[in-house]
Amino acid sequence: MTPGITTWDEIGCLNGPVLAIINSPADDQQAVATLFDRLRESAAGCALHVIAGREWRGWLEARHVPDDRVLVSVDASGTGLELNHFLDSPTVTMWTAARRFEQVIGSAPSAVYNDEVKDIFERRLTLLIGDGRYLAHTLPNPYVFVLDLPALLVRLARRHKLAEYAATCRALADDLHRFWTDLGSPDVADEHDSSARLETSGAFEIVRRHLRSDLLAFDEAAPVPLSKPDLSHAFADVVAHLQQTLREHDEQLADRSEAVAAREAIIAEIQAERIAAVNLRDTIIENLRREQETIIQRWRRKLRGQ
Repeated sequence: MTPGITTWDEIGCLNGPVLAIINSPADDQQAVATLFDRLRESAAGCALHVIAGREWRGWLEARHVPDDRVLVSVDASGTGLELNHFLDSPTVTMWTAARRFEQVIGSAPSAVYNDEVKDIFERRLTLLIGDGRYLAHTLPNPYVFVLDLPALLVRLARRHKLAEYAATCRALADDLHRFWTDLGSPDVADEHDSSARLETSGAFEIVRRHLRSDLLAFDEAAPVPLSKPDLSHAFADVVAHLQQTLREHDEQLADRSEAVAAREAIIAEIQAERIAAVNLRDTIIENLRREQETIIQRWRRKLRGQ
């Protein structure tokens, strides 16, 4: 499936295992039902798996989703966990890695013009999609934004790109306003001589400084040659998040290793006590046997003497 914008009709039938993550509010069953109805048509031949909060268990049972294809966001004691936190857990990482999902989709729809990034949720998907695709759907609208891992990482940089663009626009407007006031705040004029005067007096130089000179010379039929923003800060945020996740995984693994070691120590102690108890029992039995033999022997001697 090629990354880009498409529709459900163009996608047709989904292939391979599909993971649906219910990230909708508990009171928004309509959005979840709309997605599952769509997947019933598009993923009819696929093994649909689901990750969901504990509150969705009954709803999924009513939809006849097999228990072995559902992963509920709870901890080892059965206590419910916040979904995004659960998606970072070793349980989810190993569960998804073993199944190698080809499509991952959230129940909450995306904005129809792709002008929204579910930052917290989508950042967690960087650990889950692997070679698969994230389908950012817009149900009940037909459009679907197909994202592979590189596209998802670029998408997560949108906040940084918007911040950089806003800062450039503010700086440009401030410099142009300062230039205008230095000219004595002249009235608006579109005459040729006014434009020429602005160009020669420095207004165009301000635009070149902030937006680059090729923006002023580009062909209007061609794409606007805006400079590409630096995405290193966005990628650094993702890497920092992954580092924190791996650290938490290591801590949980260490805790489990300590628990296993403690359990094994207890088992070894119980086994040692059991062995000691068995040895004591055998000793008592042996002493009783010898004592019984001695008594019998004494009675035999006594009987012989008579």
